[in-house]
Amino acid sequence: MHQVLHSSAQDRLYVYSSSIELEDLVLIKSTTDRHIDSAQYYANEEQVGKAFVESKIPRSDVFLTTKILSAGKDFDSTYTSITDSIKKMSGGSDGYVDLFLIHSPNAGPEAVKSMWQPLEKAHKEGKIKTIGVSNFGKRQIEHMKEYAAVWPPHVNQIEVCSSRVPSLM
Repeated sequence: MHQVLHSSAQDRLYVYSSSIELEDLVLIKSTTDRHIDSAQYYANEEQVGKAFVESKIPRSDVFLTTKILSAGKDFDSTYTSITDSIKKMSGGSDGYVDLFLIHSPNAGPEAVKSMWQPLEKAHKEGKIKTIGVSNFGKRQIEHMKEYAAVWPPHVNQIEVCSSRVPSLM
């Protein structure tokens, strides 16, 4: 299931997707603001990367977002999970993503720490331009202050249900 939100008046396109096809990227080529929101949980990063490479859209013209849902067994395995996502999304080992988020605070404070620190490393290395969280509350963000070198998070992406805000659709 995926949703392509397109506003021709503003020439903007945002893709929230559990799958993405080359046809979707053809639509992306016809817009000026391009944002693809992916996640490890959606299991679509490889699809996004392949379709993106095939589209021949310049990398600088697309804003790529992905998310990590759970920490690995240690720092290195979590970092590898993050860099694997970046490779899949950007079509190779020398790529980057614009925004990488922790998908949810539900795993608990220790898991958040175990994900945040490898994200900081990848950010410092230039593999990620911006790091953040998704659907975190104020206390959850405040707790990160204890260990985060990058604080506050650059972004807190909040889910808004369109059925509750009909003017968005």
